[in-house]
Amino acid sequence: MKKNIMLFIGMISIIIIVIVWRQSKRYKHMEYYIQEQKYDVYFNSKEIIFNNGRQSYSIIPSKNHQYIDMAMGDLHSDGQMNLLILEGKKPPYGEELIIYDWIENANELQIQEKYRNRIDTIHPWKIETCDIDGDGELEIFIAVNKSTYYYPKKENRPFFFNFKDDILVKKWTGSRIRAPFIDVCFTDLNGNGQDDWIVIEESEKGGMVVATYYWFGFGFILQAESEIYEAIDSMRVKQMGENKVIELNIRENGKVHTVLLKPSCYKTKNDIYQLKEGS
Repeated sequence: MKKNIMLFIGMISIIIIVIVWRQSKRYKHMEYYIQEQKYDVYFNSKEIIFNNGRQSYSIIPSKNHQYIDMAMGDLHSDGQMNLLILEGKKPPYGEELIIYDWIENANELQIQEKYRNRIDTIHPWKIETCDIDGDGELEIFIAVNKSTYYYPKKENRPFFFNFKDDILVKKWTGSRIRAPFIDVCFTDLNGNGQDDWIVIEESEKGGMVVATYYWFGFGFILQAESEIYEAIDSMRVKQMGENKVIELNIRENGKVHTVLLKPSCYKTKNDIYQLKEGS
């Protein structure tokens, strides 16, 4: 009898551990440094948690809404961080863009709403901050899913904005790039002070390819591309020493493995610089 009870308790413990582990996996984890203070940010559709090792702070979406995506950045170049959130009722698309001021003092963290705009007509699904022109002022990137006059089919499209005098101002709202895209990220890969726009595109030959674009005054120019992969499950920028690389989780022949991409001086058959795999 005692043995059965101990076995039952052991099974319950395992179940609890599995539940906790699954819950933790549902949060997307990011790291931000604000005035040299590291913050761990945990994000899911129902809650955003900020933790700096000394205190924890959380926010929840508006009633009947969910968080779709979030980003952080110093929009005014004043040393104060801003929190940008897409939220809505029906994922995967958001309905409202909300921008908060991040106010920190010695005793507490405060997050105050600064701006709110209903943008449901363009079906936003991703938000990032970036500095594509290297002027030190961040742009806001919003991936949307909509049709245009010349392209009536609904597709993912790139919208870039500035945040001037607490108003969202269009910088570049593109109809499309070379191919349909499914995910993006931004970083300065070559150290020139401008963020590269890194995109997972659908290849015309089937499969997926990673491409990088750079801003050229009034639009984007294709700079580099990877080989074609069967499928790309995820993409992120990884710091390796003094250099940044693109980390991919790719799926080929039913198996998932990680590859690292970095710029090179070699060119592809398309006469585009190659993003080569490396360690």
